[in-house]
This record gives sequence, structure tokens and C-alpha cells, in this order.
Amino acid sequence: MNQNPLPILVSYQLPTVFAAVPKRRGRGYLKVPAGHHQERWLSEAEEISGCSISGLDGYLAFEVQTPEHGRDVFSRVEHHLVREFGASGVIESPLSQVLCASDRRLPNT
Repeated sequence: MNQNPLPILVSYQLPTVFAAVPKRRGRGYLKVPAGHHQERWLSEAEEISGCSISGLDGYLAFEVQTPEHGRDVFSRVEHHLVREFGASGVIESPLSQVLCASDRRLPNT
């Protein structure tokens, strides 16, 4: 487990909620949080959230209809993601910060 966990960074946009998730080992954020293979945690997150989730571009993307729907969707899956990735919590962040999180150079990545 990560010694210095980072938070999940989330930005509520339409029609997508974007979330950068930290690496389980090492430091920084995942470049491909959900790859081409179906993973158990992703299936569970989609079932909990009730929406489709993609994650090939450096963040998880939740397809939503309204800002209120986005907040509701993410609040349902937040605990699951924090536990799965060993994150320190969730911080609402500007979209630019979420989209660039996996590109940042952090010590020991």
C-alpha cells in the first residue's frame, strides 16, 4: 500500500465527471486507470454508480446528464474508489488539474 497516499482529484463537468486516481504503489497518478481489460473493481464501480466509466486517458470519465446527476453518481462510488486505490480522500479540483495529474513529475514515480 502507498506510504504517502494522494487524494482522488475530481472535476464535475457536463456531460462527464473526470477523476484522476493515484497509483497504488509509487507516487503520482495513473496514466491509464482503466485499461482495455475488464477489471473487477471497474465493473463494481459501474454497478454502484449506475453509469458507464472509461479510463484510458489519464483519468476516469463518468458519463452523466446534469451537474446534480454527476455529484450523485460520484458520491455513490467515492468510497469504493478511495478504498480500491488507497487514496487519502477526494478533492474537487479544476478540470485542468485533473486532466494533467498523470503528466506531473513527482519524486519516486
